[in-house]
Amino acid sequence: MLQDCLLENEGSLIFLGFGGAGKTSVLRTITEGAVTKGVEEATSGIEIREWTFPNSDTRAQFWDFDGQVITHATHQFFLRSRCLYVLVLDGRSDPNANEQAEYWLEHVRAFGGDAPVLLVGNKADLMRINLDMHVLRNKYSNIVDFYPVSCVSYKDKYRIQFERFKRDFIAQLQVAGTHQIQLPKSHFAVLETVRKHSAKQAFLPKNTFEALCLQQGIPEQEHSGLLKVLDNLGFIIHFSNMPWLDSYLINPHWLIHAIYALLHSEQAHRQQGRLDAQTIIDILNPRVLHSNLGHELRYTPKHVRFILEAMVQFEIAFLLNDKAHSVLIPELLPSDIKLVSDFDEYDAAIIDFDFNSFLPRHVLSNFIVHHHKEIFDNIVWRNGVWLRSLNLHAEALIQTDYSQRRLSIWVRGSDAGQYFSVLHEDILHILARMPDLAFEEYLFLSEKARIQTSQKPLSDKSKARASYRDLLAIQAAGDDHFVCQFGTYDLNELLKIVSTDKPYELQSVNPYVAGEGLGNDRTFVGRGELLRKLQALWKKSNSVKPVTLLIGLNRIGTTSLINKIQRDGLEDCKLWPVKIDLQGCSSAYDFWRDVTRGMVKYLKTSAPKLSASNPFADFKDFLYKHPPHDNWRFLLMLDEPECLWTHRIFDVDVTTHLRTLMEGVQYPVLVLFSVNHPFKNLVRKYNLTLFNTAHTFAVSYMTESESNEVLERPAREILEYTPQALAEAYRLTHGHPFLLQILGSIIIEQFDYAVLEEKPRSIYVSLHDMQMAAEDLVKRRNIGCQVYWNQASIEVKQIYSILAWGLNEQKHTLDIAEIKKLLHKHRIDMSHNVLFQHLENLVEQGLLENTGGLTYHFSIPLFHRWLAWRWPPEKMLRMA
Repeated sequence: MLQDCLLENEGSLIFLGFGGAGKTSVLRTITEGAVTKGVEEATSGIEIREWTFPNSDTRAQFWDFDGQVITHATHQFFLRSRCLYVLVLDGRSDPNANEQAEYWLEHVRAFGGDAPVLLVGNKADLMRINLDMHVLRNKYSNIVDFYPVSCVSYKDKYRIQFERFKRDFIAQLQVAGTHQIQLPKSHFAVLETVRKHSAKQAFLPKNTFEALCLQQGIPEQEHSGLLKVLDNLGFIIHFSNMPWLDSYLINPHWLIHAIYALLHSEQAHRQQGRLDAQTIIDILNPRVLHSNLGHELRYTPKHVRFILEAMVQFEIAFLLNDKAHSVLIPELLPSDIKLVSDFDEYDAAIIDFDFNSFLPRHVLSNFIVHHHKEIFDNIVWRNGVWLRSLNLHAEALIQTDYSQRRLSIWVRGSDAGQYFSVLHEDILHILARMPDLAFEEYLFLSEKARIQTSQKPLSDKSKARASYRDLLAIQAAGDDHFVCQFGTYDLNELLKIVSTDKPYELQSVNPYVAGEGLGNDRTFVGRGELLRKLQALWKKSNSVKPVTLLIGLNRIGTTSLINKIQRDGLEDCKLWPVKIDLQGCSSAYDFWRDVTRGMVKYLKTSAPKLSASNPFADFKDFLYKHPPHDNWRFLLMLDEPECLWTHRIFDVDVTTHLRTLMEGVQYPVLVLFSVNHPFKNLVRKYNLTLFNTAHTFAVSYMTESESNEVLERPAREILEYTPQALAEAYRLTHGHPFLLQILGSIIIEQFDYAVLEEKPRSIYVSLHDMQMAAEDLVKRRNIGCQVYWNQASIEVKQIYSILAWGLNEQKHTLDIAEIKKLLHKHRIDMSHNVLFQHLENLVEQGLLENTGGLTYHFSIPLFHRWLAWRWPPEKMLRMA
């Protein structure tokens, strides 16, 4: 049997800082122990070298970026959170050391999250850098420490400081950058072969990779999974959107060096970023680039198309229409402003993105790449672009002011609102890649929207602006006016030209679909933590128990979770999931037939014939003759298996056969049951010993952020919810996914009705809209609440009704004595012990909450409202 092999992943250490700060000197002092006195030659592009930890086989990659402004945009492809950063500062070039440090610390925050950073004050022998570390530590908790050093005096005067720096960065790199990954020996053998090939060539033909896998006995169905693993580890880069490419890139440094060589080429600068195939050949072909690992990196004409498309994919460049195989790199455009005086700003709406710390230079570059087909009259420069929509009557001017850390959008035209929505959304999409980058949006207050009363005309109209998000919130609250220091404004007029409140359009299909609506990748939300726990359990091949139970309320999403597992697979657990639809089984033959059909898809063989009289015997024989290879197992997933016992649809006890499969070492099978809480009663009633040692996982309510996604994701591009509406939906449903779907469905119905009635309706869902939908849900016969009523016993229904009637806005909780008193008042006698048992069962199911002692209230306010409306005590008593 093949044993797993441990692979120690390489750590990454990234050096940042402005050109001339001495990053290369620090790097060479660490790795070589020596540095040339005087001025080190500036790094041109990027320097990558490999280093082995002292007294260890663990490797680390050092990335030394040049500090030129031009390449800041490309840093985004390498700055990652699982790296260690060394920020080298130079006090000679910038007397404000804190400002210099914060500039780069914001880069790390934007691209690398909370990755650790070591601050190095190089050339301390020439000028000491004074940092206010108290201020920096308060703003950036990921700072490890500050180290004033001198690379030319690291053995004598600055020996102690340099040794402290080297000790700390080795410790931090081992913690932050390295981790162990388990791979089967066969997979590890392929990885090592790929690594050896990368020393001699940049690409590996796809058929060679397939042959390597087959040589190691890796079945064909596992090849794509191994490719994905190697791609994630960085040993192979698979460009799936280049179907013409018949090879995999196995030396990423080859591409990185090529792109940086082009960005720093004098010829590319002379041509203002316009590169064609011949220019790229001229720049790269005559030279042989050497990586710091000693590899010769050659470039030939056949590589040109790949390099061009890679730059386009990385959003560094865009294809030009006038020539085949030619691109333009916005970062290399001239910085002189183009003539834009013809852009009529009188009727234009203006919105500013003001960045708190720094405006990343790649934001505008990426934006220009996205909208290059809309560039008007070739008016584009490094800091701005004039766009004219291809299908709307609108145009826009976008400019950046890096000294003010501001990006501004001017939009004008009869379709300005729609065009603004497109451009605004794209800017937000680019910024979403940097979730920790802080910015504010400000809308200029149009003089046309200003209500002329006794107020004096503004002396400086350029200062008249307000928070765009605040204006939207005020409008959503129903206000028509906005009052500020600049005067009183007609809010609807103010937001008319830029409002994202596009007219709501009638929907032919409701995007909120009950049940399976949460079971596809477009709408599946959350459950990440639960999936990780399940996978961690199933990876323990020796100690894992054969039965796992997913237990939760009806309509809480257990079926959706099973569908998610079936779609994504469990490759990391070496499990093949097989979902069985018990609703389609009417006999034991049907059951084992469906199990067999699910298994043969993975075994790559034909399904056997099963006898109607004893299908399980034939199934066992089939599985014995076709066992999964390399310790793989099957996971049978049975949704709502209660029918196996409650309806007695089978002529034999299928659990006996399942137990045989799981106990026999020759039958590699695990079983996942998706059940609801009353299933425990079945286990006791039928003495189902199969579940005595099962692993049990609860499927509960969604978090608030997940609840927001349940509402927002299906209706993307249809509706936009205000924060107040989302908060109210979460409060009312407690994060119940099915009830959230019903609320969304009702909102679509209400909006459609408004359109049919020819009433004006925007796409914005307000707090009032959500409250109206909740009222509608309560008064209709909705299955989301009805299902819990239907499955309850008569005593539990009595408790439901009394609780719903006794609780209100003033009385939020009831203790068990008060509940018993209310039951007695309505001529219902129930002992204390029976009442307590029912209440605690409902708490266990999640329908009630115990707020302390023996005090209770409903977990889901909507269910409470529905019960109070639908089943008051008098009606419940008549039914009983």
